[in-house]
Amino acid sequence: MKILIAVEHERLAQAQVEFITNHTWPKDVSFHILHAVEPLEGVSPDSEHLMEEICESNRKYGKQLVNDVALKLRKAFDKAIILESLESGFAEEVILDTAEKWQADLIVVGAHGRKEPAHSLLGSVSSDVLTYACCTVVVIKPARNKPTAVSETKKSASRPAKPVC
Repeated sequence: MKILIAVEHERLAQAQVEFITNHTWPKDVSFHILHAVEPLEGVSPDSEHLMEEICESNRKYGKQLVNDVALKLRKAFDKAIILESLESGFAEEVILDTAEKWQADLIVVGAHGRKEPAHSLLGSVSSDVLTYACCTVVVIKPARNKPTAVSETKKSASRPAKPVC
């Protein structure tokens, strides 16, 4: 079984690793950990140097993230084949192209859980991957942090409490 894990940032990657390590996979499982470094658009000639620095910083962050996830998976699945890659391009295109070329059986992506209108303005990588993937897709949304007493008070004042099941 070939599992493509598209990682974006540390919080989502941690949730993805927890999902992967909490499940049993076939003995012949292979993992491909992928990070897409998205292009910066609207670069003016006078800010080109700054944009190059930002891109290099994003590449370093992505490489470290991929390495960290690979290390955790190697500890959990010592016999698994684990590939690591860093690709330039729009995340949804990089993920879909990699899944197709590698013939992935499963794609594991993270979701921020943004609400409208941010979702409609920014688009959603996980939504696009879910829609256009050539294989099964699992979208992982990290658990929310436990609310503090202050935020819980604000929440209860703004909407009625939900029944406890």
